[in-house]
Amino acid sequence: MCKKNVGAYVFRCNVNASSSKDICSPLCKLSPHAFGIAVDINYDENCNGRTTFDTPKEISDTFELYGFRWGGHYPLIDSYIDPMHFEYMMQLCEGI
Repeated sequence: MCKKNVGAYVFRCNVNASSSKDICSPLCKLSPHAFGIAVDINYDENCNGRTTFDTPKEISDTFELYGFRWGGHYPLIDSYIDPMHFEYMMQLCEGI
């Protein structure tokens, strides 16, 4: 089981190529959650890196229909999966 999530989303800085946690650093990139274009669903059962998850296919299909990328497909993109994560990808909606 993953760590219990009992609060709102915690601000974090994604720092590339640096160990600095300075939020004013030019290397600091805000998470898509900070801009309201990403949401995590059912953290306890679908946390980052899990190989099993309980996200119904109907949920992921519906999000993808409306231009979201699902973290459950990350093995196709990155080296880990993030089945709780849905992120709006505007370019997926072009031409709709």
